[in-house]
Amino acid sequence: MKTYTCIIIDDHSPSQEILKEYISRVPLLKVDAVYKNAIDSLGSLQVQLPDILFIDIEMPSLTGIDFLKTLKLVPSVIITTAHTSYAKDSFDVGAIDFLHKPYSFERFLTAVNRVINSKSNMVVYETQNPTFIFLKCGIQLNKIILDEIIYIEAYGNYTKFYLSSNKVELVTESLSIIEKKIPSVHFCRIHKSYIISKKQISAIKNKSVMLENIELPIGDIYKGNLL
Repeated sequence: MKTYTCIIIDDHSPSQEILKEYISRVPLLKVDAVYKNAIDSLGSLQVQLPDILFIDIEMPSLTGIDFLKTLKLVPSVIITTAHTSYAKDSFDVGAIDFLHKPYSFERFLTAVNRVINSKSNMVVYETQNPTFIFLKCGIQLNKIILDEIIYIEAYGNYTKFYLSSNKVELVTESLSIIEKKIPSVHFCRIHKSYIISKKQISAIKNKSVMLENIELPIGDIYKGNLL
């Protein structure tokens, strides 16, 4: 039976204890380390990524969101915070779930199951030169042909795939997670809300990209990467 390693980063001791107690109830989970601030965890994360990182947002010196932005490789993240206003920022940095304190064991277990499902269900096939992927769409996995993708759009906690067949697939994963699953040689993120297929580009303007008759904005921080 596979064991999923966990790291906890939270400056609030009672919150640490609740998480450790919840984790102890699940045989699949094991706590590897607990830290009171994000900086102290750097050494551990540079040696080996945990399967699940539980991280608070408002902490001394560096917030959880800002810390995640500094990581080159990001593990599967579950945000734990008392502030609901951070929900969108959490998913923008690729968090798989957002636990609003105080949360029940059942809600904790739902978040853990999402991580486990994302690891087992979001599979890229033919990894040397993938031509399709299977992504979670509701309660099933749908096959999406990479060549048919025109662009991909963030849609709340979900993602929309716009395909050349005029079909739109709604995927139950965030855009940041999708970005890690598709080959960067064929796709490029141009905005916090958009990833495009490079082969679909017909023109690049100062602040937008044309995909045939579709015009999408270019975010300032993504412009250099696109060009």
